[in-house]
Amino acid sequence: MSIRREYGRLWVAQTISLAGSSLFVTTVMIWVATVIMKGSRWAVLSTSVLLTLEALAVALTAPLAGAVFDRHDRRHMMLCCDLIRAAIIGALIILALLPAGLVSAPAALLAIGLATTSAGVVSQAFSAARFILIQDLSLARPARPGGWA
Repeated sequence: MSIRREYGRLWVAQTISLAGSSLFVTTVMIWVATVIMKGSRWAVLSTSVLLTLEALAVALTAPLAGAVFDRHDRRHMMLCCDLIRAAIIGALIILALLPAGLVSAPAALLAIGLATTSAGVVSQAFSAARFILIQDLSLARPARPGGWA
């Protein structure tokens, strides 16, 4: 397979993944503010805490993710990351489909906080593998005579 085709496939996959991640975070925040914490004065604080937890997890994971993914098959690790994210989203879908009142608001917020934090960590790991894979693809490309590599 040519390098251009491999890069194109990686770019399309990353675009879909980023769109899904953005949609996930937006949907969860709307769900928390309008359903879980409906009518509560703590709704805004709850969504802010969830976003902060996710950002903090990403910031703490970033330095470690590259070191871990340097030692493993990048494609396999990226697929594993996406499967883990799909499982996390599936668990939240199950939580959303439970009858109202079955899970208390604090328990739901705890589950959502763990899920969004875990998804953020896995997304950071995915990004580290993607950057390393792009570097591998660009280094594998032969230099053009008389032009930029």
